[in-house]
Amino acid sequence: MIRGLHAFASTLLLLVLLPLSLHSQDRSDPVTMGTARSSIATSRGIDALFTNPGGLDYYTLHETTLPHDLVFSIYSGGGSIGGTYLKGDEFSKIFGSFNGSSNEQREQIGKLLVDERLFANGGINFFSGTWRLKNGGGTLGLHYGSRAYARINFPDSLPKLIETSNIADQNFRFVDRGIGVTWLTEFGLSYGKVIGDQTAKGWFPSTGFGLTAKLIGGVGHFSVDENSAIYIDQINVNGQLRFLVRGGYVFQSAEPDNFDQVNAPTNFFSNPFPATAGFGFGVDAGISGILFRDEKQIFHYGLTLGNVGTISWSNKARERQASNFNDTLGASLTNAEFERFEGDLVDVGSFSTPLPSIFRAGLGMTLGANDPDFQGTLTVGLEGETPLNQVPGNTPDPRLALGVDWSVIPEFALRTGISAGGISDFGLGFGFGVRPTEWLSFDVGTSELNSLFNGDRLDLAGRIAFGFTPGK
Repeated sequence: MIRGLHAFASTLLLLVLLPLSLHSQDRSDPVTMGTARSSIATSRGIDALFTNPGGLDYYTLHETTLPHDLVFSIYSGGGSIGGTYLKGDEFSKIFGSFNGSSNEQREQIGKLLVDERLFANGGINFFSGTWRLKNGGGTLGLHYGSRAYARINFPDSLPKLIETSNIADQNFRFVDRGIGVTWLTEFGLSYGKVIGDQTAKGWFPSTGFGLTAKLIGGVGHFSVDENSAIYIDQINVNGQLRFLVRGGYVFQSAEPDNFDQVNAPTNFFSNPFPATAGFGFGVDAGISGILFRDEKQIFHYGLTLGNVGTISWSNKARERQASNFNDTLGASLTNAEFERFEGDLVDVGSFSTPLPSIFRAGLGMTLGANDPDFQGTLTVGLEGETPLNQVPGNTPDPRLALGVDWSVIPEFALRTGISAGGISDFGLGFGFGVRPTEWLSFDVGTSELNSLFNGDRLDLAGRIAFGFTPGK
């Protein structure tokens, strides 16, 4: 069991702790990342593909966004990745051999195994783009790429056991608190349509509706069932120390035939069409509208339901099960005794897992879009986000963010923001956008600039976009 956990952890870390080209959903958009992921109400065009498809058909707000009918990007990237174990010495401490460890070393290892320090919600888009149809026909969007979701929250008692290296003087509770990793491919088609007049003044002049339908290919999966738990209690039997072990667990896994674990990290970034072990479907739906507009300012609103769907895993779909055990062990705790709890590895035919679903809502205000006396265009966004399930890729808590996007001149934009909740208590966003020509733009952003410096996480997104209008 320990050897299996060691191999799994090593493969997982190699997958998620590689180059920066990771992103998924709103984390795919560097504009959103730069404003601390606060632009659900104000995203437009290609940005709305991964934040709110309801904004697809709206005109761009900022000069740095390409104002063309066709806008696309190839191999863009970004993401939120638990960065604690980027340090090689910490990796070795946690997943290396414990034999001969000093008390001080064990204490250091135990302190490293804290919540959300191994987290990933990311991927790469090999292609993404939008096409604004003529005569008010709406806007189409398309994207294809890979996704990686991971969350490893070790049971509370595991760090305590490692830190003290003492099983004889305490009781232990090993209860699942979120352990899993998933690798997917995702092909999505989006459509957005604005009803009303985007330039009209007054209340609710226009509302945009959007939908993204996604075909999901499941490449690989490992998770611990949420009901898994092992309890170890000290008891006295005829004056002798014994250990009462109760509980049960289920590990689920699936992978393609001839899955190459050694080269999986490289294939994740370089192979757009990997072999799959399952298929599924997902949906994003959104609304984005203008709440009020006058000569000098625009107020926006946006809501989205993201990543709702499931995956059915069928190739090498297996479970390791150990159910309802209730045994008493001697104080010697030999390997033979522990083998009684290793469970049985069985083929289950298939099993299903949900995608990490979220709900997001926000308000925004834009200044300068219609005011020639204002320097550039300034947008302020306020956004709330809550996870709808506790699966790998989702954070445990809701999140609130406030951000600013200022196009100082038509060729350059600055972005910043602050956030609270989610995977971090506090996040400081920062980003910028550059449009050197009418058909090319560069955007870079992070929603947790502070994490880049303190080593808690790697949070970064970037994109190069191209645009043109046929016939011009």
